[in-house]
Amino acid sequence: MARRKIVWTTQAQNELVSVIEYWNHRNKSNLYSKKIVQQVKKHEDL
Repeated sequence: MARRKIVWTTQAQNELVSVIEYWNHRNKSNLYSKKIVQQVKKHEDL
């Protein structure tokens, strides 16, 4: 089966960064943000 590559739009990238910054600020920690990034990467591989 051929693998497809996910191409992120600039808007999508900016929104992901905004979400990560929001949770970093809200929780005063980046642990939850790291979990979000891990989940995004995991689902990209599906």
